[in-house]
Amino acid sequence: MSKARLARDFSLLYRSFESELAEACSPKHHNLTLLVYGALNGGALSGKYLDGSASSSARFHFAPTFQPRYHAKAAAETTAEYVALAKQHGMSGATLAQAWCYSRHYVGSVIIGATSIEQLEANWQAACVPLSEEVLRRVDDIHVARRNPNLID
Repeated sequence: MSKARLARDFSLLYRSFESELAEACSPKHHNLTLLVYGALNGGALSGKYLDGSASSSARFHFAPTFQPRYHAKAAAETTAEYVALAKQHGMSGATLAQAWCYSRHYVGSVIIGATSIEQLEANWQAACVPLSEEVLRRVDDIHVARRNPNLID
């Protein structure tokens, strides 16, 4: 039996799917998988907007009104925590964000958006990065301290 896919905005900064629909994705229930979009919050979770390394062609520079929830104050503060966690464990913020999505049992796939071969390769490799229990625990700690900051303005 093939699985149906449900597409939804889902990321470290917007985890409402977990409390709303994740249980329904079990093979024991509706046998759905989540097709994630927005895993990097428009690139924000890479950290490039925090450290100023985003090029002038980066999305929030050429489209500053695109998804304001992705770069609101609460989201940026929480992004900084996730990027710091990623660096402590030898990975980029983008890798952490995508690997975390792939680590969820109900995720079937993650839609990526790459503007260079380097980004494409990094996105592809993130699907193969195992996250330690320590990293997953810290991700949850950050989430509990500031739940779904994409919803906060």
